[in-house]
Amino acid sequence: MSDQNPDLVFQEVDEELRRARMNALWKAYGKYVIAGAVLIVLLVAGREGWRAYVHSQEEAQSTVFGEASKAADKALQDGGSPLAVWQDVMPKLEGGYEALAGLRAAGVALSEGKVDAALEAYAAVEASDADISMKELSSLLAAMVQISHKGDLDGARARLSGLVGHEHPWSHSAQEQLALLDLRAGDLDSASSRFSSLANDSETPQSIRSRATEFNQMIDARKAAAAPAEEETAPAASDEAATEGEAQ
Repeated sequence: MSDQNPDLVFQEVDEELRRARMNALWKAYGKYVIAGAVLIVLLVAGREGWRAYVHSQEEAQSTVFGEASKAADKALQDGGSPLAVWQDVMPKLEGGYEALAGLRAAGVALSEGKVDAALEAYAAVEASDADISMKELSSLLAAMVQISHKGDLDGARARLSGLVGHEHPWSHSAQEQLALLDLRAGDLDSASSRFSSLANDSETPQSIRSRATEFNQMIDARKAAAAPAEEETAPAASDEAATEGEAQ
């Protein structure tokens, strides 16, 4: 061994030790490494399988909705009502397609003067597994129907109040409707406060912000017109009181 390079000898010993350690580690943990690799493969395969399943389900839902749309158009062309078509297909759909069918059913019901059927369709969408935007849009539309067709202002106010807040996708529209309810009730201060909030919120859609500004200008004008009348009424009341005092 004396004729060998000592550095080479130590290097070979180190390599043998490394191999021995790797073999020991593999014997101890190799099965877990293999299991982990298999798990990764299964997860990837499962994810791809799930995507394929979701895609096929979406295609199936799209087909059902498309066929219902054609049937509804045909019913309308034949002089009938497409309402039954949408009502029948809703239980066969899920998520967004179910919500769309519900909104179609509600729209048809309203056009036929069937307010209760429209509210039932909106309620079905609210109770569905559609995303929050579709569900709360149905709630907003239902509240507007309660106002315009039922005169149920308290019920509409309660419904709209649950839609206000930054976490709600239709918050600005709900706030606008609440302001209009305040205006209808003669509560100018509350209406003005809501409209000002909408007008000053940079996230308010431009159309709503413009209307809010116009309504606030109208409220200010109404208040200004009412002020002189109040001032004239106050002195007249004082004069009457003075006259009564002199008479006594």
